[in-house]
Amino acid sequence: MALRISKAIRRGKLHGQYRTLSNHWNGGRSIPWLNVRGLWLEEAGFNVGDPIDIIVSKEKLIIKKAWDGK
Repeated sequence: MALRISKAIRRGKLHGQYRTLSNHWNGGRSIPWLNVRGLWLEEAGFNVGDPIDIIVSKEKLIIKKAWDGK
């Protein structure tokens, strides 16, 4: 059966979260964070508790289900 996703491209916004506690890696600056949620994730085969891999490259993130070793 073919995968049916309501929208193949989703748009969101990258948020910032300010950390008042300064440490060696953030220097007390605003740190970008991303929150992804929606029924479309389930439509794409992701379920609550699934392990994921995030592949990071210049200006691109790829999120895929991780092999859980079972």
